[in-house]
Amino acid sequence: MSNSSGSDSISDCNAHSEAFEQALDADCIRAVASAAYRALSPSLDASCTVKPCMRGSYNAVYEVRFLDGTAWVVRIPYPGSRTSFRTNVIGHLFVASHTSNLIPKLHAYSLNDDNALGHPYMIMDFVPGIPLLDVWYDPSWWTGARSRSRTIASIARQVLQLSSLEFGQIGVIERNDATGEYHVAPFPSRLDLCPRARGPDGPLGPFKTQREYFQALHASAMVGGRTPELDFLEMFMGTFLDPKYDAGPFTLGHADLACQNIFIDDVSGEVTAIIDWDKLAVLPPQLGAFAYPSWLVADWDPVTYEIYRGANRHDRVEDLHEYRSAYVDAVRAHSGDVAADITRNSHITAALNTALRQLHGMADIVYQLGKLYCGSAKLIFDICCAAGSSTWYLRDPKAIIQMPEFNTWKEIFPEDSDEDVATDEPEGEVEDSQPNVPDAAPQAEVALGAEVL
Repeated sequence: MSNSSGSDSISDCNAHSEAFEQALDADCIRAVASAAYRALSPSLDASCTVKPCMRGSYNAVYEVRFLDGTAWVVRIPYPGSRTSFRTNVIGHLFVASHTSNLIPKLHAYSLNDDNALGHPYMIMDFVPGIPLLDVWYDPSWWTGARSRSRTIASIARQVLQLSSLEFGQIGVIERNDATGEYHVAPFPSRLDLCPRARGPDGPLGPFKTQREYFQALHASAMVGGRTPELDFLEMFMGTFLDPKYDAGPFTLGHADLACQNIFIDDVSGEVTAIIDWDKLAVLPPQLGAFAYPSWLVADWDPVTYEIYRGANRHDRVEDLHEYRSAYVDAVRAHSGDVAADITRNSHITAALNTALRQLHGMADIVYQLGKLYCGSAKLIFDICCAAGSSTWYLRDPKAIIQMPEFNTWKEIFPEDSDEDVATDEPEGEVEDSQPNVPDAAPQAEVALGAEVL
């Protein structure tokens, strides 16, 4: 499977990010940071140094240090990420004000270009600890008081704080600037939510049910054209989405709860901070507060998992299953059996969500879910290949669909045609004529197969 178009896209994105960073003025970054520092501590010297850019997924990130040792970061959104910057800031403020979650304190921000920097920005604390990514794959680090199970439990305790905030709709957190009241608003950009989708951009939602949310993602993916894989995803939505969670309540969810966004204490392995709350959203519970951290379900996104394997920084499938079990145990210990039930198979819902939002890996997820559904990824692949050249997909939209005479028995068991049926009855003996049918169990299997496909 070629990934050249994806590589070209990443290269273009990196080139644009680099050009944006080079155009930023370090003196201007220093100016906005010093102004924010003086507003908080008027009697102290606000002189600071700016360290080279640390490139994030959506922001150029600069560390600034003041004479008293205070360390902050200035986050400046890349041009392609500005659509959602307002909701990112408001979501950050909402979480900080409604939970005791270990989220970096926000000191200053601008939502527009009307400032010394000439760009929107956020200024927040530089978080303590080390990135979990730096040690997760290093077996020698996990000694003494430090254990992966302890860190997993610490992550669960932090993330589950979000479950205390419940909502009646799926969307993003917005704020009425006049009243200061928060509410759930539409996702501001369809193409931001589904980066590889085609067609015009526009808002999506808010949604009253989980099914509405997934149907909107499916419709967005269909703009690029109908495929057998998308048809299977529609069927899987009806099969794998648990109706218990359809009408909410819905919870906040961190959009990228990955190793690089979790900082831990170097001694205990406990979480010290969770960063990059960009694209925070109100989501179905199995995608929100009760979802697994993203790297613990990497094996349910085959394309991404192969990339991890190629970089030699990955967990074995059996290890990931063990870590998911540990995470469920931690959820149960903190929030009870009901919460653990939501988390247990949330990775299936997450796989559906990933397939519909990150379309480059959709087909592989469909085949994997197909193996879960009917025991064979090859069968799903063969059906998709056959369907792509079938009467239905190649039909003339202005013509009446036709098909040759159809006989169920001959289509499914062509080897048992009438000509092959033995007639060894003694001449003259009369017996009721019965078709050569299989026993009841195979009949049930045939009926089930017909219903599914």
